[in-house]
Amino acid sequence: MTFKINDYLTLKKEHGETLIYLGGKKFNQCKSLFMVTSIEAASRFDSIDSLILNSPHIDHSSINPQTKFWAHCSNLQAWAENNYDTKLLDSSLSFPLLKELQRLGDKVAQKIFKEEIGKRLMSGEISVAIFLMNEGYLDFLTQNELDSVFGSPNFKLFNNIFDIYKDNYNISFDLYCDVLDLYKKYSEYFFPSLKQKLHHIFKTRSVEDLIIVKTSQLWTSLLNDDFYEMLNDGLLENILITLTQSNFDELNEFINNDFAGSIFPENIDALVEDIIRLHVLKIFRKKEINIIIILLKLRLYFYLNEKDLRKIIVTHFDLLFKVISIIENENNEKFYEIINDFLDYFHKFNIIDKK
Repeated sequence: MTFKINDYLTLKKEHGETLIYLGGKKFNQCKSLFMVTSIEAASRFDSIDSLILNSPHIDHSSINPQTKFWAHCSNLQAWAENNYDTKLLDSSLSFPLLKELQRLGDKVAQKIFKEEIGKRLMSGEISVAIFLMNEGYLDFLTQNELDSVFGSPNFKLFNNIFDIYKDNYNISFDLYCDVLDLYKKYSEYFFPSLKQKLHHIFKTRSVEDLIIVKTSQLWTSLLNDDFYEMLNDGLLENILITLTQSNFDELNEFINNDFAGSIFPENIDALVEDIIRLHVLKIFRKKEINIIIILLKLRLYFYLNEKDLRKIIVTHFDLLFKVISIIENENNEKFYEIINDFLDYFHKFNIIDKK
């Protein structure tokens, strides 16, 4: 039994199975199609992928081969009639088909192949984005095309990734790792979305979301130029101001036994380190005690050199004494260790005698 959809795409029923032929050759890709039994049900989801994701227990094993064949024919014909809209098929089938169709010379496929990659990436479906990355489909887009997709106001992928990190206790370890790989590989393209998220965090003073950005290392793989830009936009000051709204448990989670530099990219160059140093000095000059308390607890004084420390002792001794007293009065062992580290850093340069 044969069903021809167009000059490039044909379905055949052979030995009880439905096989897809492209350009007259058997296509050895997924032979099983998701059978949509209700248009109303499908319309509640963004794509067949999300419908499959939310319908994991659907079983069509009891349907006879001929009925399955015509269902497959109907699905693929609808897909072709809708200009190969990849939302109408499982991505693991639609994209390999589309890739091969455009290679064979199908004009529609050639026109929309890269558009479909961009559209599905922009839609923010995590499973689809991971599939496109793992199977190399993002490599078909130029850097300008990737910039356009990731920089679009309709780009939803970053927020969905953020939600995955936010809900990490309820997701599988494999999914968490896949999302982490996706973000790290394309981190430079996520920069506009990260800036927008941080702007919202600082505006709302959301300590919870700031902790997620830090613990998920969403900024640690940024390029130096991007991080330099964020520092000049007040990144450090806004982090400290937001953390002044934190309680003990939240601040403890943010610090998480990390030392200076761990909240920033590991690969920052000397210029960026010096910018951080200048911002730390600026914070001391402003003499805002609550912010300086957070600065010490994050051990950001490690960015200061001997000359900076000597100047701080001379010009801000009373302020430092007051800050240290406040932290000590919190009577918390962890923060007491931080004060010891702070004093040790001064002692390292023979600036003060700890005794």
